[in-house]
Amino acid sequence: MAGAGHEVEVLGSGASPTYRPRDAKLIAGKSWKFTGLMSHPSAAEKVISRAQRYLGHQAHRRLGWENRWQLGPMAELLLKEGRKRKADLYIAHSEAGMWAAEQLRKEGRYRDWETGTVIVTGKQIGRAHV
Repeated sequence: MAGAGHEVEVLGSGASPTYRPRDAKLIAGKSWKFTGLMSHPSAAEKVISRAQRYLGHQAHRRLGWENRWQLGPMAELLLKEGRKRKADLYIAHSEAGMWAAEQLRKEGRYRDWETGTVIVTGKQIGRAHV
């Protein structure tokens, strides 16, 4: 898409310091931008996040309820940042990203991959060739 002249930004988990040099080499000179999302939670926020994740997994295991807490804190962070971008197209490749993209779809922004119809804020703007 970047090669076709579109502005492309990839939102992803900010990798551990161990992988940052490798990632920097991978994206050097590319026509698209990578934004690594990192949260720096306090000790209390870490405890809350772990408790939420545990409870989310228990709710699924015992009751069959799928929920965002199973995905960890990255899901909310991706949703928050996705809302800031107001992009015409969102593509998700991870569980947390798919949850965030689904929330954005519910808000009226999505790309319907089945029909190839691009929809922005509920208005059809054309067909894309996939």
